[in-house]
Amino acid sequence: MNLLKSIFLISFFLPPFLNAYEYDNELSKKLNREYRKLITKTESGKKFYKRFFNYRKKIPKTLLRYSKDNWLASYDTFNDVIYLNTKYIMIFFEIKDYDDKKIIEVLNFSSETRKEFIYYTDALYLHELVHSLQDSIYIGARHMKEGGFFLEFEYEAYLISDLYFYEKLKNDKKFLLKLILNKYIDFYTANSAGGLFEMSSNIDDYKELIKDRYIKESAGYVSLTEEEKKIKDNLDEKKFLSYAGGDRKEVDIEVVNFERIKKQRQEYEKFINKFYLDLWPSFSYNVLKLIFDVSFEVKNYYLAFKSISSLERNISYYKKTEDDLKDIREKTAILILDFIPWCVENCRKIGWEEAALSICFFEKTIEATKRVFPNELIEIRDDIYSIALKKYLALYDSEKDGYKKSEYKKYIDYFSIRISDSIENNLIK
Repeated sequence: MNLLKSIFLISFFLPPFLNAYEYDNELSKKLNREYRKLITKTESGKKFYKRFFNYRKKIPKTLLRYSKDNWLASYDTFNDVIYLNTKYIMIFFEIKDYDDKKIIEVLNFSSETRKEFIYYTDALYLHELVHSLQDSIYIGARHMKEGGFFLEFEYEAYLISDLYFYEKLKNDKKFLLKLILNKYIDFYTANSAGGLFEMSSNIDDYKELIKDRYIKESAGYVSLTEEEKKIKDNLDEKKFLSYAGGDRKEVDIEVVNFERIKKQRQEYEKFINKFYLDLWPSFSYNVLKLIFDVSFEVKNYYLAFKSISSLERNISYYKKTEDDLKDIREKTAILILDFIPWCVENCRKIGWEEAALSICFFEKTIEATKRVFPNELIEIRDDIYSIALKKYLALYDSEKDGYKKSEYKKYIDYFSIRISDSIENNLIK
């Protein structure tokens, strides 16, 4: 059930990597060439590379290096290098105790191994390539003078890589079907799939999720807006002190800094808002419809109801006619009718989380489509929610990861309210 949950382990800070290996350059050229060949099979990929080469003459070097920290990949602006963490490459290939030199040699000389690796890390690589482009377009703007990063630049990187991943799934139905049927998953794909679903479901929640992940869980990321405010407050204080001491030099420097960051924020905010406004509605609709259609075919109730409940919630953004929505509405009605006897037969037998989340998103779909929750599922729902509530409370207490805790909290609140409402309704009756 964890298929479409985001991991967000990219673009964190890197220590300097001083060791050079014999096949670094050769492998870098192969990786960059083969990533580009795969990514440009989609329209979004073609557009990105066209935009990329409008601002840059060459693609950054791509190097494989080990770090014990929890980042999958990162772009080093000072050396113009994309790093891929071999800690996770070993996990992906289920190998142990390979040093960087050996991994580099294997990937350099084995085209089949390299092909498999590239296929599952393409969206991750593209995310970092977006950052290299940003550093060329907004020279110096992505970085604070103290060495940190501005959060807002992550929004664009995620949007472009998620848009690409959607087109990849659309073009490769076999791969998509494997994901929907839970027949394949790896952490690179989970990262891409999770971000894709979160972003298509709700743009504000998605941006808040990125903000929480990078500001709360990674030291060094700040909001452009917050940094502008900090500089302004500092400037106001120095202005006050300068009147007493007569020294305007530091104030003049701060004025330049303030005007610079203010201009950067305004320009980038205008760009990113237009970017989301122009692309998000069609992106959201297409992603959710694709997941819904495939989930409907294979009767994955959890994903089908999760996608359709999100789609119904966002319907005002899509500007679709009733004729456009006819197929979705007919499939939803069929799915609801199919789910009721299936749940009666199976919901007490399957795993607690699959049962709870399937009923949860079934209920959200019922509400979104203004239907009445079926009487025959009320007792099953209450029992399953009670079990899930206890499980999520235990998971919440033991979990240290902030994102997972927030996910558990959402379900804890949801199940608590539903159980309370059900008890109250029964007492009234």
